[in-house]
Parts: sequence; C-alpha cells; structure tokens
Amino acid sequence: MIKVAIIDDGVAKKYLCDTPIKSFKIDQYNNFHECESEKEINHATQCALIIKKYFSQVSFTSIKIISNSDFGLTSSDKLIAGIWFAFNNGVRIIHFSLGSIHFQERKKLLSCINFLTAHGAIFISPSSNTNNITFPAVFSSVISVETLDVDHDIIDTNYYIYNNSYNFTNTDFAANSVHQIGDLSDDLLFTKQSNSFAAPVITSYICNIIKENPNLTFLQIKQALIKKAFNYTEGIESPKQYLDWISESIIITKRRFQNYDNLYYFSMKEIITISVISETLLETLSTKKYYYDTIIVETDENCEEAVREDIEKLISTNKNIVYISNVKSITINVQYPYYIYTLPLSFNWLTSMPPCSFEIDEPLICINVDKVTMAAPLICLLQQQFENQSYNTLILSDILDTFYVQSDYFPPNYYDSYYEQILYYIGCKDKLGLYDLNLIFLHKPHNTFAKKCDIVLDLDIQDSICCFSINNCSYTMDINVFCNFLTNQFDKEE
Repeated sequence: MIKVAIIDDGVAKKYLCDTPIKSFKIDQYNNFHECESEKEINHATQCALIIKKYFSQVSFTSIKIISNSDFGLTSSDKLIAGIWFAFNNGVRIIHFSLGSIHFQERKKLLSCINFLTAHGAIFISPSSNTNNITFPAVFSSVISVETLDVDHDIIDTNYYIYNNSYNFTNTDFAANSVHQIGDLSDDLLFTKQSNSFAAPVITSYICNIIKENPNLTFLQIKQALIKKAFNYTEGIESPKQYLDWISESIIITKRRFQNYDNLYYFSMKEIITISVISETLLETLSTKKYYYDTIIVETDENCEEAVREDIEKLISTNKNIVYISNVKSITINVQYPYYIYTLPLSFNWLTSMPPCSFEIDEPLICINVDKVTMAAPLICLLQQQFENQSYNTLILSDILDTFYVQSDYFPPNYYDSYYEQILYYIGCKDKLGLYDLNLIFLHKPHNTFAKKCDIVLDLDIQDSICCFSINNCSYTMDINVFCNFLTNQFDKEE
C-alpha cells in the first residue's frame, strides 16, 4: 500500500469501500485528533475517489483542516500544521487543494515546503482556478496541476500532458478532471471540470512511480512524470528550474564574497572560501555533521570547460548544485537525481514574449545602484518597509546576486534589447500576482527602459548613507530613512 495524505475537508470512508483510511481533524490550537469519517461526499472524498480509481493500492490519511462552517476557507498556519502532521506520521505523498494569494504567507509556506521536500516529501496541488499566482502551488517544490479542456476522448481517463512552456503560475502538468466516480444510485456521478479534480490524476501516477521505485528523489519523480505524459517526446524540456527550491545550503566561493547574513531566503549553513574544487574539499563536504541540500559555488570563472570539471567533481556529493560564473548557462548532460543549475541563465522564454501593448497600472520605480553589494540588503529593507504598509512588491534586477533574496533576475543587456518583453512580463505578473508596485534594481543605466518608469533614482551608497536625487531635489540620508522616504511616496488609497 502507498500512503497518501489528503489535507482538505475530510474524506468520507463509506464511498471508498475497503480502502484503509485514518481520519484526523485539527483543533483551535492546531493539534490533531483522530475523528470519525465524514458522512457525505465532499471535495476531499472526490479527490480520494479519483486517486483510488487510477491507483487501487492506496491508503489514505485524511487530515481535515476545513470545517463545514468555514465556507471552504482555512489558514496557512493550519495548512503547515497539517503538512507536518502528515510527514511526521510517515506519509510522503501529500495532496492538498488549498492555496493563498496573500503575499505575507509566502515565506513561511516556502520554508516549510522546501525543507520537507528536501527530506523526501512529495507535494501535489492544483493551480488556482482563477489563474492567479497562489502559494504554495507556484513553488518549484510543489507539483502543480491544471485541468485540460473537456474533450469526449479523454473524459473518464487519466490522460495528462506536461506543460513545458513558461507560465506565470508555474503549472507543471495539465490533466483531465472529469471522472466517473459513482453510479446512478450515488449522489454524484461525474466530477466537474476543475483544477482540483485534475491534480488527483497526477497523484495516482506518483503512487505508481513510487511503488515501482520508492527511493526516487523529488526531481526524479518529476522527470518520470514527464516521460509518462501523453505529449512526451525525446528531448522535451526537463523540469523547469526556478531558483526558489533551496532549503539549506553551503556556499563555496572562489571570489571576494559578500555575506548577506540573514537575508537569504534559505538557511545558509556555512561559507567556505577556496581557490579550487579539490578532493580535500569534497571530503570536507562529505563529513559535515549538519544537514544541507544544496551547494552554491561562486566564481569569476570564464572557461566553460573549467565549470564543467568543477560540476563533475561536485556530483559525487549527491547534493543540488548551483554554480555561478561568467559563463553563460550551459547544459550538463548527466543522469543526476538532484538539480544542477548554472547561472546566469538563458531566458529564451522571455525573448518569445510579445512586446507590452497595455498600460502597466502599478508604479514602476527604477533604482540605479552604484554598488552591487548593496542591492540585496536594500531590496530586503524596502520590501519589508512596503510589506509593513501592506504593499505587495514585485522586485526585478540585473544584479545576479539578488537571486539570494528572491528577486526576478534578467541579464543587463535584456533591459536594452528586450525591454518591451520585460514590461509585458511585469504587467502580467502584476495582474496574476496581485502586486501593488514594482521595484527595478539596476547596476548599469538602461535609458530606454528608464523612460518607461514612473520614478528613476540614481542612488549612491557609502557606508549605509544614501545620496540620491528626485524631482530635482538632492537628498542624503541613512539607508533606513531612505526606505521610509521611498515608502511614503506611495500612500495607498483606501
């Protein structure tokens, strides 16, 4: 039997015949207690029936965090509690149909999901039916699913395809969602078309994949799903690698390193300064007493062959690898159960976007920074200041190091050659992610792009003192005061 946890409104056992089910519900203190099964067919029961339809050797842990009086609503704290409860009770496959559009909940959900994925959990979630960016479905550590259009040829089948093109909701797969789960004597005969009833199809496939090989990593399971997709062809793009999946990392640097202290979106365990990737280093990495899932290498290397040699050495660690160099994104053709991610990236998906043909409703603030090392701290300070005033801020940058603090990075030349596509990207993401304003941090001036912005600041930072001009007035102030100053330029309308 393969164990699956369904975190939802509770599974009704009577509709699942002899399928083993343990039922739990959450209390006001986010503790869980064993409870009676639900009586009527509901959302969670329909999801369970679809999984069982396509994979019969399953047992369910039903985790109820939505009560009948909650109108389908719950909190991120309850979802996190449910996730931990499932994992601590030995359930690796965790299925939920819950998501949040509230940006304040992103960080804690991302931290929880990334940590448990690194320790073997597999998360499946439908994307938003409204096409909004929702958490945690948008995370790379979650396998996200949307419905296919109704087609009589695929109704009541486990048909699905891989979504190998860029999409703002980071949806991995699209599956049939119309399934016969009862007969004429039952309350419900077919499920309706919905992302919620597409996701269980993928969960059933994951059960089968794990049954065949229980030791596969998250990335290997994603790759197996791609190969089973009905649109799979040899050479199809591998799983999309958005750099949001790091949980705990060691940073190896071959250059002068800027320590961003507690600003990383992940847990930074240690910084090791070296000149070469040696056998001694590899031995040191293998004997660390603490857990880490990712090795980040920083170097000014310009030789592609040297980058390949370093990565080939690091493969022996069986860790995710992020390699930052001056070499453009390269492909490492090896069978490896973890991520290998070379920076800077190729952004072919951006160049294929159309030019922006609509007005961007939210403010565009361009900040030209003279010191690359100040960009990440400034981003964090500004983002926090805006968040304190309930602003959801989209951050873009041409400074590679800012990926540490979750900015959307595009190479400097893109702000000249593809500025219309970047504006299209910003406009779409603003709408789908419900952003309130846009901050663009640039190290090199891009005059054409700057003309499209509402405010352009040339910022000079010396020892935490900011010097800048705005509206023909010059200012000098502490960096924290500057953050407050900029925040106050946008009083949110009630």
